[in-house]
Amino acid sequence: MEKRHGGRGTPIDAVNAGVLFAAVGQIFGRIGNLINGDIIGYRSTLPWSTVYEHPNSWACLNPATCNVPVQPAAGYELLTNLVLLALMFYLTRRLTRPGILMLVYLYGYAITQFLIFFTRDNLIVNFLGLGWGLKQAQWTSLLMFIVLLPITYLVLRYSKPVPAGAVAATYGVPQKPEAPAQLEVKTADEEEVNVTDGAEVKTVDGETESVANEPVEDIQRQNEEEAGEEQGREATQGT
Repeated sequence: MEKRHGGRGTPIDAVNAGVLFAAVGQIFGRIGNLINGDIIGYRSTLPWSTVYEHPNSWACLNPATCNVPVQPAAGYELLTNLVLLALMFYLTRRLTRPGILMLVYLYGYAITQFLIFFTRDNLIVNFLGLGWGLKQAQWTSLLMFIVLLPITYLVLRYSKPVPAGAVAATYGVPQKPEAPAQLEVKTADEEEVNVTDGAEVKTVDGETESVANEPVEDIQRQNEEEAGEEQGREATQGT
């Protein structure tokens, strides 16, 4: 969206940048789940099934899931988080409308949670009298998907492309200023002069000396005048 209030972005700009951090945080959370054994899948005979044996792990608090091969549901979530984060990084500099990256994350999260919970050993609950054999997180994902539909319309309807050269994912978020460009010129007496945004710095015999701000054109004109005076002195000495 357009910048407002002295160059500050809108709330959706901040959310658009924040979803990248949320996606990274989820990855670390899933690693912790794998170590603690607090996300348990159904019993399984797959080669990559996980067995928790440590008596202090969350899995062993329930004898039915201790020393038993189960689906690594937390591992599945970790993989989907990595794929989603890679997709978001790919789209970061390709999307031109603030809010689209936010929608990618929210849709991705809702869909992956709905699917992965089919492998998790959680309680099946009914919602509004509907017995569809779903778990609480799956009902939440469905509601989230429905709520996202009007939000998607609003973002597509009102979000405007960012200016050329800007990144939609970080638009409106203060960035570290780039270093100003420097121009090196030499005076008639071979002094090196660095000019940075109108500020002149002279280097003479390895020592640096700051000089008052002068436009680049004034420095070049001064150099030409010094060269002309030097030629005049040489001509006078020759006669």
